[in-house]
Amino acid sequence: MKFLVIGAIIFGATVFSLLPILSAYFFQPTLKDTFKFNVYFLPLSFLGNIVLTWGFIQGSKTFGNTVMLGGLQTGIYAVL
Repeated sequence: MKFLVIGAIIFGATVFSLLPILSAYFFQPTLKDTFKFNVYFLPLSFLGNIVLTWGFIQGSKTFGNTVMLGGLQTGIYAVL
């Protein structure tokens, strides 16, 4: 269960850290590209949010330390 929780937090943090990078790389700041970006990445963002939330809820039950989980999430942001 511990590895599943850590994997969920890593996946969720990866999704949220890559969204700005991918949006700047693939899409121009136009209204048409904004709609395309939201259609493509909104489901992925929704899934990342669900997985990250589940990871934090289960992680607080498993580890009893949400500060460690937040540090893991921040570390993933910094690495990516």
